[in-house]
Amino acid sequence: MMFSLKTVRLVVQVCFALLFILVPWLNAREIHHVTGNLLSFTFFGVPLADPLAVVQAFISSGEVATRALTGAAIALLLAMLLGAVFCSWICPFGLLSELMQRVQVRFGRAHPLNGPDGFRGKLWAVGIFLVLLLLFGLPPVLNQLSMPGWYSRVWQMLQVQHVVPVGGALLLTALGVDAILGRRFWCRYCCPQSLLLMVVQKLSPWRWRVRFTAAKCTCSRMRPCGEACSLGLNPRGSKEQLESECSNCGDCVVACSRYGKALEQRFTRK
Repeated sequence: MMFSLKTVRLVVQVCFALLFILVPWLNAREIHHVTGNLLSFTFFGVPLADPLAVVQAFISSGEVATRALTGAAIALLLAMLLGAVFCSWICPFGLLSELMQRVQVRFGRAHPLNGPDGFRGKLWAVGIFLVLLLLFGLPPVLNQLSMPGWYSRVWQMLQVQHVVPVGGALLLTALGVDAILGRRFWCRYCCPQSLLLMVVQKLSPWRWRVRFTAAKCTCSRMRPCGEACSLGLNPRGSKEQLESECSNCGDCVVACSRYGKALEQRFTRK
């Protein structure tokens, strides 16, 4: 029996969400093959780090640990090759946000496609903050807005210190924003974690992309691919917007597979 890409992705998302519940439990039992959280993580000796957190730490302190720099470089290399797949395949808050979106669709809360450009909004917001940090030495707060980081830290502190940190309230607040404003508003317009991944995927000439071939499209007014996109993007629309915001989840490709297979994912040049 063949499973669809959408089912495979959901299984991967759930596995990563469970992994970051399991990590502190393993570490408490002296099993350290995997350690850390979604801001700084080590998997069998291979470091991974949030690139934006590394940039923020460098601006605020003027130095950065070699291990953190290596972890950020690995994350950016993956983004260069595969796009922002962290957001659609790994991020546990992304899983919660998608589930919230499905609940909204189930109860008929439809939201328009092709909303304002979320990439530019995040770029301006984070850019202004980093400039202020450089000029005035502000405290590093971008990490505090990282919902995947808080997801893993909540489980760490709950199991190790038996307390629920303030990040638990932030997670619920972000989900509440999604519930009120729809179309995964937090992920698309507020999350700083994805910004450098999106910048890198725009800069990389060769990478994994969604491509639309108009000649194969058998839809007229129907837009099953657009309805399938939880971010509200139009896969048949502007390449510029897709280059900025598409996280390569593949849901639009799965939806299009019954309508001529005009959408596909492949390694391609801009």
